[in-house]
Amino acid sequence: MHRSRGVESSFLRVLRSSTPRNQVVLVGILVILDFTLDAYYLELLAGFLALALLALSLDLIWGYSGILSFGQAAFFGLGGYAVGITVTRWNSPWAVLVGVALGIVVPVMAAFILALFVFYSRVGAFFVAVITLAISALAEQLVNEFSDFTGGFNGIILPIGFPYSNQIVYLILLGVFGVTLFACTSLVSSDFGRALIAVRDNEERVRFLGYPSPIVKTVVFTLAAGIAGIGGVLYSLQTGLVSPSLIGFEFSTQAVIWVAVGGRGTLVGPAMGALLINMFQQVLSGSLQIYWQLILGAALILVVLFVPDGLYALLLRLTRRFESAARVGLALRQVAPGQRVAENRAPLEIRGVSKRFGSFNALSDVSMTLSLGELLCLIGPNGAGKSTLLDVVTARTPLSSGQIAVWGGLLDSTTSDRLVRLGVARKFQAATIFDRLTVFDNLALAKAAGKLSARHLHRRTKSLDLSEHVIHLLEAGNLHERLPDLGGNLGHGEKQLLELCMVLAQEPRVVLLDEPTAGLTLEERGRIGQVLRSLVLEQEISLLLIEHDLEFVRGVADRVVVLDYGRVVADGSVADVASSQLVREIYLGEVER
Repeated sequence: MHRSRGVESSFLRVLRSSTPRNQVVLVGILVILDFTLDAYYLELLAGFLALALLALSLDLIWGYSGILSFGQAAFFGLGGYAVGITVTRWNSPWAVLVGVALGIVVPVMAAFILALFVFYSRVGAFFVAVITLAISALAEQLVNEFSDFTGGFNGIILPIGFPYSNQIVYLILLGVFGVTLFACTSLVSSDFGRALIAVRDNEERVRFLGYPSPIVKTVVFTLAAGIAGIGGVLYSLQTGLVSPSLIGFEFSTQAVIWVAVGGRGTLVGPAMGALLINMFQQVLSGSLQIYWQLILGAALILVVLFVPDGLYALLLRLTRRFESAARVGLALRQVAPGQRVAENRAPLEIRGVSKRFGSFNALSDVSMTLSLGELLCLIGPNGAGKSTLLDVVTARTPLSSGQIAVWGGLLDSTTSDRLVRLGVARKFQAATIFDRLTVFDNLALAKAAGKLSARHLHRRTKSLDLSEHVIHLLEAGNLHERLPDLGGNLGHGEKQLLELCMVLAQEPRVVLLDEPTAGLTLEERGRIGQVLRSLVLEQEISLLLIEHDLEFVRGVADRVVVLDYGRVVADGSVADVASSQLVREIYLGEVER
């Protein structure tokens, strides 16, 4: 089968690399336990494997997506109740299969509906936690209320379970757990997983790279609900019981503890946390009936205080020394820029834009036009409204009045990710890269420009085709030698340079830059100036640049607009603006104001 160059199956890559070593070790240990534990402990551990699926589902959305959910047990319980109600109400040989299917579909549909409400309303992370907490409490209340179907406080005793020995049942649950663990590892190691981590670390920057973050979060939220539903189905069939305790807030809180203690954002850690905590709880409750909760609580506090990254972090410190330091497999290729369609309309028009914050007028009747293939510099003293203007143009802040048009089309209710599809890219004043992703991953996210499909759920790009200008900028900052390094390990100037490369890697037609040379050396500034002029002259990119360095402005600008107190006070060539007495007074400080 043909495989596109630079892309490989994420699942195969996971199996070949050293990354999943601890996943393999964990599954291997669990296989060995099948031959060493007696029937009683095998039965317990089989149930705990179903709980580990719940931990995996929570880690997928909390550890990798930054979505703290106190309602994950609701999806686990829905899976259990779906199969329980089906097998008790429908006397059919197909009841178990239909119940299992419903145990997956019902949580997925419930999560999808909840995601549409939560993620598309742009509520904050705190309110997502509160809403899911309320959902969990409501689900438990409904289960107790409709006792005719759910059995009320007593739950449902399943008349059908696994018709196999404890050893076979354990292997079945271990098989499902192992497949799910490696599938989740493959997912978070894919292009989609890269976007997932980016959403967790800086959702706003992700949107400005063209990714619709609500869709990304909805996909992972529904997938996690499906995994939780599978766990609920298996737990109910294995124990033969579904009770309200499996769907409520208390159980959801326990899952959060498993993930936090094990180490969120690792998959193996939360699974270990679920298995170990439940096993210790079972052992201690039998031998220390009075003090076991106190001992377990004290142990959890010690872990949180002294190992805040979770117990799995200790294991990683021990195994990291055995991992190869070789960094291979990442590549950049220089290619010619894509063909651009000729346009006879202005790339960007700002018409009488005003922005008020209460009684304060940050912008007042601002108008300007950015022409095709023009480098327009926007200057002015601090607080003049320059960054606010870019915020309004890029839909980061709603305007109070006026109009903004891109390629002649009015931006009435657009979003930042839709602007990217119109060919508009922005660099922020403070460097906004993804610190916990590598330099290569940052560039790969930008290059994809928000394009995600089903194949990106299991594939990961390992080589990039970048334009000559981006390659030259990377070489200027020696970033081409640091592709495997985390973005957080870069210096301030290197982060600025990387973000500029990310903006240009999107191959935009309109570029908005907010002080791109801040923190760079004189040589790096000169190199950036050459690249920007080359982009304007050779590719007819339209560029709006906010800059305080007037010497840099003189060397690159075609036209200069001066803002003061939110108003345009000058608009003309560099020479005309520099010689203006008004500009000297308000910007250069030659006359005391």
